[in-house]
Amino acid sequence: KSFAISVYLVSLCDMCITYLFSHLRILPVADQKSYVVSLVSYVFFIVSRLAGLFVLARTHSYMLYLVCGALLGVVQELTIGRRVKKMYPYLIASRDFSKGEERSEIISRVRPLFFHKLGAIMCGSVDNMAVFVYLGLHAGALYSKYIMLSGICLTFISIICASASASVGNLGVTSGRERMYRVFSTAYFAVFAIASFFALSLFFTYPLIVELWVGRDMVLSLGETSLFCLFLLVFALRKPVGIFLDGFGLFDREQYKALTEALLTLAATVLLAPRFGIAGVLAGQLLGTLCFSFWYEPYILYKYGFQKEITSFLLELPKYLFSLILSFVLSAILCFCSEGLFDGIFNILFRFSVCGFSTASVYFIMFFDSEKFHEALRYGRRMA
Repeated sequence: KSFAISVYLVSLCDMCITYLFSHLRILPVADQKSYVVSLVSYVFFIVSRLAGLFVLARTHSYMLYLVCGALLGVVQELTIGRRVKKMYPYLIASRDFSKGEERSEIISRVRPLFFHKLGAIMCGSVDNMAVFVYLGLHAGALYSKYIMLSGICLTFISIICASASASVGNLGVTSGRERMYRVFSTAYFAVFAIASFFALSLFFTYPLIVELWVGRDMVLSLGETSLFCLFLLVFALRKPVGIFLDGFGLFDREQYKALTEALLTLAATVLLAPRFGIAGVLAGQLLGTLCFSFWYEPYILYKYGFQKEITSFLLELPKYLFSLILSFVLSAILCFCSEGLFDGIFNILFRFSVCGFSTASVYFIMFFDSEKFHEALRYGRRMA
């Protein structure tokens, strides 16, 4: 028990270090020079992992491994802080916040961010806590394998979204709301198409990947696999909405949204997890999102950001969903007809190719004459 408490405290300190230096980290990000922070973070990430492996190999002590990571985390933050101070000496030197108006404005802007971060942390930890508390270690191992595969896909989508996020705020200043609205429509369409491809690909390859990786005993049921794919799709679609909410700076309009979502997710997970297992955990996550945040975030974005009615957004969703269903049907037919042609890794690659072909064909036919389709293609060519 004392060892577990020690591990928790060291891990907690390692997490808290970043917040102590967040006022320095945010300066290059606001100046659209986040590559400075990213470069230092990536270097220390590699050094930390190599040092951790060395410590484990030499001492076989998990505690020393954690302490080593925490110490390197402190060095990383000090390095970033020193670099930022050289970049912005005039800002670091200015420490006069005695004016009441400035202080109250800072507090009014920080409070929504605090609630947003608190709710996000609660939502992100509910599923793992529920799996290990109600279902045990074996279920946790199963859950972690599947969530890791979907997490890889979400990371890929996040990288695509992050490449455009730095310019969203500037776009609103230089081009106006109407241009922002058109860019958002294009981004949402592109993310929906990419997320559809990943969701379908995982649906048809999850059992094959997991069986090849850790054995047939770790393969979940079709219903649980479907929930993982839906989880991927839903959380991918929230990313472009979140980026544009940040671009408009609408934190104060949704400051209690994350906490409300966290409480709904917690309640649904606690009710469903003991009865339905992993499916109940996933259903709780999805219910907490779909019942509130999934529609509330676009509502805030359209009302206060674009200053438009949300009906235009809602009318687009059925067409997207219909395209997803057609892609699924075509992929299912092609996978069924080609059953037994390939084995192992080649079967996985073939099914990925089938899902890619089906998704691209359906979305091409359905949206070829739309402006957002051609805008997404132009953006893709620029990224390539």
